[in-house]
Amino acid sequence: MSEPSNPAQSNRRRFLGTTTAAAATLGSAELVYGDHHKGKPLRFAQIGCGGKGSSDLDNTVSSGGKLIAMCDVDEGRAKGHFNKYSKVPSYTDYREMLAKHKDEIDAVVVSTPDHVHAVAALAAMKLGKHVYVQKPLARTYGECMALLEATKKYKVVTQMGNQGHAGSGLKLWKKMMDDGAFGEVLELHSW
Repeated sequence: MSEPSNPAQSNRRRFLGTTTAAAATLGSAELVYGDHHKGKPLRFAQIGCGGKGSSDLDNTVSSGGKLIAMCDVDEGRAKGHFNKYSKVPSYTDYREMLAKHKDEIDAVVVSTPDHVHAVAALAAMKLGKHVYVQKPLARTYGECMALLEATKKYKVVTQMGNQGHAGSGLKLWKKMMDDGAFGEVLELHSW
């Protein structure tokens, strides 16, 4: 298939190719790098405690993560978690939270409204923190490329939250693949 002559389509094609390759690499990064603190709990900060952030926070804690700090601009919406984890410092400005706790955390979970995803994730990456960010990863091509470059520059692991791909099912599938449970895989479809 020949490359399209329309520059917008060409950029879109290049973007899709680049992000697909990045997703293939970064999507399995936890499987490769997840034990960098073997035997120690993952120390994390939560940005966004309402809506999807509520389950992200609880799931990370129930999976063994240690909540160090949490932030939500809407104190009313986050009140339940601020009360539930009352011994954990809570903030309304993620920048203040990251500045105060940067030496205490390994990772940041970003579960905010969409327009904050890339900005908050990039702020965490610049501090050398691994990031789990809800979808959509970003709003623009430029934001996506800035995040991709940040993963390389700051040597951090990232994952975008696609609920079916972020749980234990993917780890089980990987183990079964490695153990040869499926035989020779000839083709794989993903959407």
